[in-house]
Amino acid sequence: MKHIVLFGLFIFLNFNALKAQNFEQVLAQGKSEFKSRQFAEAVTTLERAVKLNPQNSEAHYFLGYSYDRLNASDANGIPNLSIELMMKASKEFETVNQLTPKYTGEFVILDPYSKITAEWGSAAFKYLHLNKKDSAIWALKQGKAKGGFSEFFLKFNRMNLEQCSKNAFLFLSGDNFTFNTLYLQLIDQCRTDVKAIDVGLLGCTWYPAMLRQHFNVQFDRNDQYIDSIQKIAWSDSLITIGNFTWTVKPTLESTYLDRQNVLLLSLLNKNELKDEFNFISGFPEEDKLFLNELCMPYLDHERVSVNTIESNWDTIIQDYKNFLYLSEYVNQNSKMEVLNFENIQTRTMLFVYMAHSNGEDNARKLMSLFNKHFKHYGHPFTREDIHNFYLEVNALFIQNSKR
Repeated sequence: MKHIVLFGLFIFLNFNALKAQNFEQVLAQGKSEFKSRQFAEAVTTLERAVKLNPQNSEAHYFLGYSYDRLNASDANGIPNLSIELMMKASKEFETVNQLTPKYTGEFVILDPYSKITAEWGSAAFKYLHLNKKDSAIWALKQGKAKGGFSEFFLKFNRMNLEQCSKNAFLFLSGDNFTFNTLYLQLIDQCRTDVKAIDVGLLGCTWYPAMLRQHFNVQFDRNDQYIDSIQKIAWSDSLITIGNFTWTVKPTLESTYLDRQNVLLLSLLNKNELKDEFNFISGFPEEDKLFLNELCMPYLDHERVSVNTIESNWDTIIQDYKNFLYLSEYVNQNSKMEVLNFENIQTRTMLFVYMAHSNGEDNARKLMSLFNKHFKHYGHPFTREDIHNFYLEVNALFIQNSKR
């Protein structure tokens, strides 16, 4: 009898070991297929993986991403989204958050919380494209109920909207800015006068038409041109619109201006730069039509306006104080929330460093506020290079205080 029990235990242990080994192989295969853009194959393989190990969050994460990419490999596919497939993707990311609130597996781009936002935000865009505003509102509310549209990103984007003057343009980049701003304007009716535009999405044929119809965004070209243009031949050119003159360089193959910048230029021409143009911080120069030389830097955005008042230290310090209240809303389990909060902290240190180099005494006030915040809230830097930069900047003030 003893031998039978031991033999049974041996079989059981070996079965579990083989099952675990098989799961790791299947998961590796599914991830490889996903990275090779074989999304249908990845879905089939990763569905096997989650059956073998339903508690593995990484398998659910990659299955969610595979459903997502099978549904639409990029933003051009948003009008043709399958809502059923989108819901499957969302469900996988919801499962990840339930299994491991702080996901530590391999990342593709976004964390699971942000992907839920992106799934339901994309569905809202699909419905707006189909002129179904009520369905778009339903999708946004569903996304929030399922764990997307976090308080941090909603409050952060509300600040971005509220800083704009009446009828201003607010240019966005990234799902956590675009979809949370959409939520605020459609659900909360927050600053609906502001024209919030994702510059990257201007490259999609469906997006400008949606902006024209639902958000009163106007271009200086006819609809046929806007819907069909892909690129135009371009060389370094001096552009003058209203009171502003600057140089626009090619953005594609050193020879062309790509679609999104052609349309951005069309927006500027139509508006004649009469209204305020705001870019959230972090925009690459070539993605904002090389407007850097005209932009006035603020703590969390840059602005082009005939009425721009130069930012001063009182403004910067007040902006930072307004921003700090968001600390209590940062979900430390969300990689994207932590990184976005950290980006503003990094930009703050850059302001301090530049001001200190120019002998600005007010830089010390901002650094003191910065250190007081960290002592109270204790949000650590996730990147070593940023942490080292903080130590370098802080050391300047420590050295000066000892003199």
